[in-house]
Amino acid sequence: MDILRKLIGDSSVWLESLVYDLSEHKLLINLVDNPTSLNFSRQIVVSDIISFDETIDEFDNDLTDSIIGIHWLEDAVSLCIKTEAREIIVKTSTEPYATKNT
Repeated sequence: MDILRKLIGDSSVWLESLVYDLSEHKLLINLVDNPTSLNFSRQIVVSDIISFDETIDEFDNDLTDSIIGIHWLEDAVSLCIKTEAREIIVKTSTEPYATKNT
């Protein structure tokens, strides 16, 4: 089940940063309004991570990465986060949520 639209709402799919905090077992995905102005617009939080696996494609530092999809896998505890440059599979015991810049 794809939950990308639910999490980003009216925000864009452009990434400012994507950081896995190992000590907090939390993935923070910061989105910007557009790739030109890069104003922070929303943060997606995946917490209570049990396992984290990341595959990085050939990455171009000159391009702004964006989210292609976020969806639950068949086991309903694994979440796949696909961007233009990487694929992340996390197992989590909680539902991801988003906070909007106010």
